[in-house]
Amino acid sequence: MWCLLTAPTRSFEARRRTPAHSGGIRRVETDWADRQQARHRQTLRDIVVFYRLFRKQLLLMGIDPAAAVSPQAGDEAVAELAAIPDSLELLTADIAITRGDDGDCTEAQADFERLVAMLRDEPQLDLADASICDLMAYCVALTNMARGQSTS
Repeated sequence: MWCLLTAPTRSFEARRRTPAHSGGIRRVETDWADRQQARHRQTLRDIVVFYRLFRKQLLLMGIDPAAAVSPQAGDEAVAELAAIPDSLELLTADIAITRGDDGDCTEAQADFERLVAMLRDEPQLDLADASICDLMAYCVALTNMARGQSTS
């Protein structure tokens, strides 16, 4: 019985010490690094799209986008993304790598809807100190108010 229990362990120990197994560890590290880089590029792309929409929305509402500090982060994201040789192939690869990373966003959605409701009831926001999420909720709340909608 002792041989049956220790034989797999010895086999595992022998495999663990082989170069093939250590290559597997390097692959996991590389996969993790690739995933982190892909997430970062996806975040930059999202920021660029959001800030373009945000600027347009503020202009439509008669608000100078320069009053908000956060659009400068959009400019920084544009510059950083421009420094990356971004291509359709890289975008496609990033989407494939990060697919499924978002998980369940139910709680974040509920938090956002509460923020929209709060800003709808009291539409006061310091644009200079507002976060990305605050700015988005502010635009949604004011747009909903203009449309006569009570929910987000």
